[in-house]
Amino acid sequence: MKPIMLVDDDFNVLEGYKRQLRTEYEITTFSSAQEALDHIKKGNEYWVIISDYRMPGMDGVSFLEKVKELSPDSVRVMLSGQADLQAVIDVINKGNIFRFLTKPCQPDDLKKVIADCMRQYELITAEKELLGKTLAGSIKVLTDLLALAKPIAFERSRRLKAIVKIVTNGVHIQNAWQLDIATMLSQIGCVTIPDDILKKAFRGLQLGDDELVIYKNHPVIAADMLKKIPRLEEICQIIKYQEKYYDGTGFPEDSVSGDSIPEGARILKIAIDFDIFINAMNNDDYAIKEMQKRRGWYDERFLSNFINNVVKSKEIKKKYELTTLTINEIKEGMYLGEDVITKNGVIVGTSKQKITQSLLLTLKNYYNKKLLHPYIKVLIAK
Repeated sequence: MKPIMLVDDDFNVLEGYKRQLRTEYEITTFSSAQEALDHIKKGNEYWVIISDYRMPGMDGVSFLEKVKELSPDSVRVMLSGQADLQAVIDVINKGNIFRFLTKPCQPDDLKKVIADCMRQYELITAEKELLGKTLAGSIKVLTDLLALAKPIAFERSRRLKAIVKIVTNGVHIQNAWQLDIATMLSQIGCVTIPDDILKKAFRGLQLGDDELVIYKNHPVIAADMLKKIPRLEEICQIIKYQEKYYDGTGFPEDSVSGDSIPEGARILKIAIDFDIFINAMNNDDYAIKEMQKRRGWYDERFLSNFINNVVKSKEIKKKYELTTLTINEIKEGMYLGEDVITKNGVIVGTSKQKITQSLLLTLKNYYNKKLLHPYIKVLIAK
């Protein structure tokens, strides 16, 4: 049955609601708003939450405002007396409740409102599911295209995703899904940059003036490419500011600094610089020491958390066995042990790139056209 929460400090009122609704819905009641919130915080989900306005400790307005933060999909209903109408109208105008009922409430009126709430919940969740699937599909297409068009950039985004997990392990991140998507799409602007420039930049080598102009624009290019996709507005801001230091230096060259930089971008910058040091020296200790020298460059909260986690992390360094297989023996989930370049100079994949279904199909297609050698070095986890 569909779950409903009822909150009222009057025990008799709650019992009355239960008698009226228990045959149609799964009913949970609370006489304390705080106890109800604690219950929601434990992960309990409700389609509809109905609250009285006048309650000791925390009134219905404050309660439903907090419910909106904790369980935004739940449809919220307020019960009130005539004397409380202005307060309820204010709450409706703020968008914190879907319906309100005056007390005493007739059973038929209550059931009708609940039925409306159920339909509203189904609309909200159906739309959310549709948008989620559409967004997930779009992200998958974009990352697959990046892997095929610019393997060196795709491989970097894969490394960054692993590092970001270590940076954020043990700390609360608002809208973590946005950071995850931003990380995977952070290098999409690199499709416009020649591979020789990317190789230098990803290893921290000095770029020429013209090369720097080309490279430093890739976050803005990516943000402009993605901003037309629904629900990616904040993700675009993370991508745009991924090369911005906490003290405001870096790029884009504007006045944004400190906590004004999107949280996700501050995290991503730590991951990017760590990846550069690892590519340059392949030494965790060296990378951490170099980053600690750069006072003001990073959000200290995330940098300290990252340093505490990096030693015990298994995501950055794994031990692999290097072996040579024919293209037909290669399986999804393995990693390339070398850069794969066709006979006519096309980079198909880079060393340590994870072999996906699309990459495997590309390898086989080039092999069938006699543009690849039959044997490829791969890394297999021990």
